[in-house]
Parts: sequence; structure tokens; C-alpha cells
Amino acid sequence: MKDYIAHSGRTGHALPEAPPVPDYVDAVVLAADTAQALTVPAGATMVNFSGASGFFIDLSKTAVIPTGSISNGSSPIYFPGILSVKEGDVISLISSTANTVTVAYWA
Repeated sequence: MKDYIAHSGRTGHALPEAPPVPDYVDAVVLAADTAQALTVPAGATMVNFSGASGFFIDLSKTAVIPTGSISNGSSPIYFPGILSVKEGDVISLISSTANTVTVAYWA
């Protein structure tokens, strides 16, 4: 699995550049309104999510689609982008429509 490295410029600040092309990618095919679990593989520390349409993820419990406001910090994450993870973490994904989500990992 390729490393996800944030390169620094002359000032020491991380440069806004694209990560390397991943060499470990999962595709999760979701049925509408049905959560599906995915386990982070060995060696992974970063993950990027991309879906054909909107979806939610949760790293602490089974993902649900909110039906009202959630203001206690426990909401699932909508279209999360890039996140830090640990191998063995279980990611729960859900979408209100049939959807395919790609999950790319880096070390």
C-alpha cells in the first residue's frame, strides 16, 4: 500500500497537492437505505471516499440517514472525503439510493 505523504514547502507548511494514485481500492455497492460495513485493511492510515451519489459513513456505529437535526456530535458524516483511520476500524456506509462508493487507502 502506498504512503500518503503531505509534502512541505520552503515555509514548512504542507502543500495542497494530490495524494499518489492508491494501489488498494475497494468498491462498495450499496442497496438503498441499507447500511454495509467495511473493515480498514492492514497498514492503512488514510482513506478517501467517492460515490456516484450522496452517502453517509460512521466509524463508531451502524450508519443511519438522519431524519432530523442531530446536534449532540453523533451525526454520521456526509460525503466524508479524506480521513485518518486505523487498520481494523469498521466503517459503516449508507445511502438513500442504490449507490456505488469507492474507498481508496494509503499507508
